[in-house]
Formats: sequence, structure tokens, C-alpha cells
Amino acid sequence: MATRKPRSDAAPIGAAELEKLAAMHCTQQEVGSWFGCTQQAVSKRLARDAPLAEAWQRGWDKGSISLRRAQFEAAQAGDRTMMIWLGKQWLGQADKIETRHLTLDAIEEELQRILAESRGR
Repeated sequence: MATRKPRSDAAPIGAAELEKLAAMHCTQQEVGSWFGCTQQAVSKRLARDAPLAEAWQRGWDKGSISLRRAQFEAAQAGDRTMMIWLGKQWLGQADKIETRHLTLDAIEEELQRILAESRGR
């Protein structure tokens, strides 16, 4: 199968199609492949073509909204992992990890206490 070379910076990039690709959070490399040009060509076009850049941003934002909606719906449906993750991300919640630093004497005392309790059972 012959591979086709990417076209130049002049490759036509349609705003509506670009917005759909951006909504899927496609990379500029992937967009370039879709339109038959390089990532650099896409980047240059977005930098100099305001309506195209607006379509890119609008699509990217729509994709973010869709993902946020799906995450929120998963949490509301009882997905515990998603509830925990969203709680950490949105509400600043964190796992509490308790650590104790013990000296060797304290460890020995703790072991003696545990042994004494186990003998008493």
C-alpha cells in the first residue's frame, strides 16, 4: 500500500469539520493527518486564521463539556471510583494517610503490649 505524503500548508481545513475533530480532543497531528497536511501547517493556520482558531476552541470546549457530563453522570449513577475522583478534583478532598514514627524502644513496647493482649485471650 502506498503512503501518501502530507500536503502543504495550503491544504483546505474546514471550520465545521475542524470543530468536530477538536470536540473529540484530537491532536493537531491527528487533524493534520485528517486534512492531509502536517501538524505544523495546522498550527500555522490556527495562529493566523481567527475563525478557524475559534472553531478549534469551540470544539475543544464542547469536548471538555461532554467529558465532564459523562463523568458527572457516572458519579450520579453510583460509580464509586468516579465519585472519589471528582471529590478530589472538584471538592479538594484527599485520602488521609496516617503515619507514625516510632523508636525501637516504642516498637518493642508496642510488641510487648500486643503479645500480652494475645496471651490474655
